[in-house]
Amino acid sequence: MPVLILATASFLSFFFIVALLCIANTLESRTLRGKRIPPQGTLALLSIAEAFDPIYSVLWEAPIAALELIDMQKLLVAFRKFMTAAVFCAGFSFWRRLS
Repeated sequence: MPVLILATASFLSFFFIVALLCIANTLESRTLRGKRIPPQGTLALLSIAEAFDPIYSVLWEAPIAALELIDMQKLLVAFRKFMTAAVFCAGFSFWRRLS
C-alpha cells in the first residue's frame, strides 16, 4: 500500500510540474511577443530631419569617439605585444653573440 501511495504521488507531482512548465512557457512567450512588436507610432525617436540637425550631432559624435578610443586601445595592446617580442628577440640575439 505505501508503494501505491508513493507511485501515485510521484505521478501527480510530475504532471503538476509539467503543467507549471507549460504555464511558464506560455507567459514567457506572451511577454517576449509584447516586447518584440513595438506600438505603432513610436518606431523612431528622431525624424530624418532632426537626426541631421546640428543640435543632435552629439548623438552621432559620441559613439564615434568611443569607437575610436576602443580602436586606439587595441592598437596600443598590439604595439606593446610587438615591442615585448622585439625586446625578447634583441636580447636573445645579444646573448647568442656573446656565447
